[in-house]
Amino acid sequence: VEPPTIQVKGSLVKRTKKNTFLLKGRAAHPVGVRDVVVFRGDQKIVYLLQRTKSGSIEFSVEVPLDGGANNILIVARHDDKVIGSESVFVRSDQPE
Repeated sequence: VEPPTIQVKGSLVKRTKKNTFLLKGRAAHPVGVRDVVVFRGDQKIVYLLQRTKSGSIEFSVEVPLDGGANNILIVARHDDKVIGSESVFVRSDQPE
């Protein structure tokens, strides 16, 4: 079984002068996506549950940033064993 695919709008490496980053994208699977979780480092930013387990979940999440390097991980699950992920690296020029 194929894992869900995650498409992030724009580049996977970004730089900003802001202390937040608007992450937009879509997680999809032919049979359905159960949920999507977005982390910044070890911190869970958002959990999105798809009650109907339809083919995709669109997401738009305002991610708070630390000054310097921020690794954002998007995890999409079809079920407990079929999981897809994607990482986005954002450098914030705010003071650390």
